[in-house]
Amino acid sequence: PTSKLENDFVIDYFHTDGTATQSVLYNLMSLAGAAPAAFLYSPALGPGWTAYLASHTNPTVNPLGLTAFFTDQKHRGPYTIATNDRNVYTATNTIVTNTTTYDIGADTQLKNIFGFAHLSSLTAGDSDGSPYGVAGDGDPNNLDAGSHDRTTIYSDELQLLGKAFGDNLTYAAGVYFSDAKANVRRITNFFDILGVPDGTNHSVNQNTTYAIYGQGTYDLSDATGIQGLSVTAGLRYNNEKVKRTTLPDDETYGDEAANPPGVYSNFQSKTFDNVSWTVGLQEQLNPNLLFYITSRRSYRNGGFNANLAPLNGYADIGGDEYLTEQVTDIEGGVKYSGDIGGVPAQVNFATYNTWIDNSQRTAFASVAGNPSAITVNVPKSEDYGFEFDGEILPVDWLNLGTTINYVNARFTKQDAIVFGTPSKFATVPDTPEWSGTVYGEITVPVANSISAVFRADAYAQTKTYFSSSAQINTGAKLPGYGIANFQIGLEGDDIDWSLTANLKNAFDQTYYVGGIGLGQLLDYNVALPGMPRTFTVEARYKF
Repeated sequence: PTSKLENDFVIDYFHTDGTATQSVLYNLMSLAGAAPAAFLYSPALGPGWTAYLASHTNPTVNPLGLTAFFTDQKHRGPYTIATNDRNVYTATNTIVTNTTTYDIGADTQLKNIFGFAHLSSLTAGDSDGSPYGVAGDGDPNNLDAGSHDRTTIYSDELQLLGKAFGDNLTYAAGVYFSDAKANVRRITNFFDILGVPDGTNHSVNQNTTYAIYGQGTYDLSDATGIQGLSVTAGLRYNNEKVKRTTLPDDETYGDEAANPPGVYSNFQSKTFDNVSWTVGLQEQLNPNLLFYITSRRSYRNGGFNANLAPLNGYADIGGDEYLTEQVTDIEGGVKYSGDIGGVPAQVNFATYNTWIDNSQRTAFASVAGNPSAITVNVPKSEDYGFEFDGEILPVDWLNLGTTINYVNARFTKQDAIVFGTPSKFATVPDTPEWSGTVYGEITVPVANSISAVFRADAYAQTKTYFSSSAQINTGAKLPGYGIANFQIGLEGDDIDWSLTANLKNAFDQTYYVGGIGLGQLLDYNVALPGMPRTFTVEARYKF
């Protein structure tokens, strides 16, 4: 109806059906108090082992037991697996977004963003990476086994964007609402050799959020006489209500027989209020060079762990509740885009320090006789480090670049109570101290408007842990690795198509990208391998 009004309506539908990458048995542990998986699944069990072998005709079951199987698995490598559970991954996502923008004035806009998403998935796999029923997603013959997730999300955000005070102030202010409801049902099984039946966790988890915020950047050039100097400040008030409703088919519904201290509640609810902020100074020294320093505080609200029985209380008694995580940081850096020695270049450098209170982490413990993943708040942690990325074009047809990341991450106050047991959290998981990439790209004209592009890149990182207690669970450490990738393609600005061939992990390195640290609880750890050498071809056509 008017050129001042614009509306963008997008529907995104996605469906996938197949399998997931399978974690493999990474190592066996021998820790005091650990569940003796290697003993239970071995000839040492006596007649029980003989009966187990007679009932399991899977040809990959090694009659000498789990320890002998682990030796076989190491010889095969992580890409040839032998498991007993179904491997299924199916997901369907429907996402709708409607963005309406109205120009109130030359420098002022009113924008509304509405969102809807419906996400559903079924994931089933083998949690121990072996053909034995140590842990998995229920009876492999049960087509209903696994994790069923259905999530529906509604959100709406109304924004006012503009400039004021002679265009010195650029601002954004808004209100936000979202409601996310997730129906989560998971069927699991542990130690089938003991005749333990499948267990079911089933709950509906709902998060309802209201927020109001404002942020602005003010140009201080006129006020200070320093051209390019500006200050940024912003506040956001957030109110979030978190609810968990345990459904009747959950194995713990109404069952308080074998509880630690505390009370089960089939309906749990908590409300969290917090104020996030950001403040910073930036100096645009010239069109090519920017310096900045900024500090922020934000939160990851607490809630309820849907994989646990609905026991009111925190990790100290094996409860399903956890506290809000608070993050405060300070960051300074420089951004440059211009020439270095007559060569076009772009360089970014940042250094930072981050302080985290009540860091939300996972610990494994036996609660009411069941192996459980408990959400624990580690009192304090701190990260500091730097990030660098740079790119140069020494000649028109060659582009070279690199990224370097360093982070020193540690828990500075490590002690917490997990189900009545003092526990120490000494290793920050999934955080390599050093990581980085190096890449080069060559562009060669081959015909009118068509160019051949060849790219090579390499990524490397140092060792990582996949447990917050790897000082005890010594098998929860992954070595560093490096991989190389190559790409060649045909493309052009004036053509409607492109064709690309990709070779990932070109030298077929075996490496691991994560794991689950169950060594203290179940006597083993599993790890997830990265992709082996993979070749793909991609064609695009614009119409």
